[in-house]
Amino acid sequence: MTTLAQPWTGIEPRGPYLRPAQAAAFCGISRCTLYAMVRAGALPAPVRVHPAGKATVIPQAWLEAALSARMSAAA
Repeated sequence: MTTLAQPWTGIEPRGPYLRPAQAAAFCGISRCTLYAMVRAGALPAPVRVHPAGKATVIPQAWLEAALSARMSAAA
């Protein structure tokens, strides 16, 4: 079940995966704005690719769910 606050919670994290800079470009925002929206709970947090590494990704399906929920709420 999805909620308006976090519509990506019911979606399985599968590819394609976007790095934070790619995710920001996909959403049409800056990287700083992306991280601010993640802190506010408006976008999903990046997921670590490897526990020992710093690389993080965001599943594109999560971003699409978040953006479509925001668009439908705005309409």
